[in-house]
Amino acid sequence: MVKKSWILPLLLCAFLTFFVTKNFFTHPGIWPTHDGEIHLVRSMQFFHELERGQFPVRVSVDQAYFRSYPVFSFFYPLPYYTSALFQLAGFSATFSWQLLLLASTFFSLLFFYAWMRSYFDLFASSVATVVYALVPFQFLTLFVTGQIGGYLSLLWASVLALGIHTTIREKSRVGGILVAVGGASMMLSHAMSIIIFGIPLAIYTLIVLWQENEKSAPFRLLIGWLVLALGLSSFYFIPFLFERDTVKMGHGLLTDYRDHYTTVKQLLYSPWGYYYSNPGPDDGMSLQVGVTVLLAAGVSAILLLLKSVKKQVSQKSRVLPAGMIAVFFLLCFLQTEHSSFIWKVVVPLQYIQFPWRLLAATSFVGAWLAGWSMQEVRGKCRYALAACFITLAVWNVRNYTNPWPLDWRVDQDFKANTQAYYGPTDIFWELMPAGVVDAPSYPPESMLVYEPAIVDVTRLENQEVGATRYAFSLSATQQSVVEFLVWQYPFWQIMLDGVEVKPEVGQQGTMIISIPEGEHQLTAQLVTTPAQKVGDLLTVIAALTLLWIGVRSTRR
Repeated sequence: MVKKSWILPLLLCAFLTFFVTKNFFTHPGIWPTHDGEIHLVRSMQFFHELERGQFPVRVSVDQAYFRSYPVFSFFYPLPYYTSALFQLAGFSATFSWQLLLLASTFFSLLFFYAWMRSYFDLFASSVATVVYALVPFQFLTLFVTGQIGGYLSLLWASVLALGIHTTIREKSRVGGILVAVGGASMMLSHAMSIIIFGIPLAIYTLIVLWQENEKSAPFRLLIGWLVLALGLSSFYFIPFLFERDTVKMGHGLLTDYRDHYTTVKQLLYSPWGYYYSNPGPDDGMSLQVGVTVLLAAGVSAILLLLKSVKKQVSQKSRVLPAGMIAVFFLLCFLQTEHSSFIWKVVVPLQYIQFPWRLLAATSFVGAWLAGWSMQEVRGKCRYALAACFITLAVWNVRNYTNPWPLDWRVDQDFKANTQAYYGPTDIFWELMPAGVVDAPSYPPESMLVYEPAIVDVTRLENQEVGATRYAFSLSATQQSVVEFLVWQYPFWQIMLDGVEVKPEVGQQGTMIISIPEGEHQLTAQLVTTPAQKVGDLLTVIAALTLLWIGVRSTRR
């Protein structure tokens, strides 16, 4: 049963979700975005692999024109697992994706509100949640970039912040569970968001620890919960770390961050658009921070200064708002070219690739400052400030809730585009084997290439192109070779007459298998690698540990 105190927040979050997503279903299918086609195709291929029995899903056998492509070993998989739940319920892939975005919007607002309530009263928390819902970055991600991992991380950042607060200040295991789940989910949703939100969350954590004036116990607890988060996500990041040398990914940054700094003018205001982030200041999309969060940061700075001068706030109480104000303007500064000296030194920042991605964090921190400033103002001024925040927020995004009206597509439209559906779903073929130079451009007619005068395929158990297991009966009149037209990855096992053999790597990365004279059985099967087994085991252990902690917490 829902507590009465939560009825109003639930209604508020539901209404805000409706406002943000009200144009989701104006046409059949889903609207086009920069990354939208990629994610929808991956979602369909992911679900197809689940139907084949692959779990955890790591390899899309049909992609790269049936050469097999380890998409979900290296690109964040959680959005596709979540979308698959809706597809299992019978919904189409496009509708499932819309439901995923809708659910993410609602729960990100709900957890953000819960975090606000740990500091502010209902009124201030509600205004802050409205501001968070209506920052331009929300709409930029939904309707322009289609960056699903970054959008989901708006939810996980709120979960983490609430968990950190609850763990340190309330000494609650529930807070620790939120830290573990939120941390793991952010890693599985968008690893770059760990850097993006790591800046404000790390400073927030240090300040809260200092305010509690305790020794190392809360810090050790947080470290323990974060270790558990690593365990929960081990099935993904352990193979990622140990098998990334087998693919081209990571052999250099594909996008130069220096080409995508924003100007101060763009941060203050830049016109809405559906095009791309271009080198230089002439971008085809809006990179504004948002007038409301900018105002909230400015008002908070003035309020804090006045209250400090008048000694209306203690030193300990003013550290958190001061820290959040400083972080907000630091994040804005890091998006401009003036911060290039920091980007050169702090190498992890470069993996963000687009400095404007820090808009996610400025939205997060700025909305908190809106709540703090509302909490500190009293009387009629409070309601005037709330009206100002809400009016400006609505006005700022009044034209941003509309997706691009043309070229909406349903599932069959994506499948009909065979070049995209069976292609790599990344621009640069990042997951090709490290030694392969030329990318394929069409699917093979047969998965096995051989010399008919020497080798006879008398029986082919599985003729499906794109299967996770192939079995052939071969008859060779003399020593020969066959070429299996799947790329050589560590997750393919080749067996000849029941004995594992190590194939040679062909010029295009495919597998060359030596066949002695006589009758032979040849099988190729998708298997779990040692790194994947270790990752899976650690995830199972972490999940069972979390379940045990949760059960114990409910009994208390």
